[in-house]
Amino acid sequence: MSMLSGAVPAWHGVYANIWSYAERECKSIIDIVHMCGRKVAVFYDWEWLRELSSPGSLEFSYFRRATAEPKDSMSIAKGIIFHISKPLYSLIFV
Repeated sequence: MSMLSGAVPAWHGVYANIWSYAERECKSIIDIVHMCGRKVAVFYDWEWLRELSSPGSLEFSYFRRATAEPKDSMSIAKGIIFHISKPLYSLIFV
């Protein structure tokens, strides 16, 4: 939470690398980029990461459940390569 919001744990209340909701609202860099009229894409394999942005802040989101299968990671990688090669997004979170 701190890395994407710039807020210290004492403000948002998240002290460990496990999912928990923030105690206070914190806008993330994803939200701020969107508020500036820019487009954001995210690629992730941990479902709770969808909570790092406000509804409507993402232009594109790709989720694939994390498994031990290399093909699942390759699926995400191929999506990233496809989207990063196009100048559509101001921020791509991987």
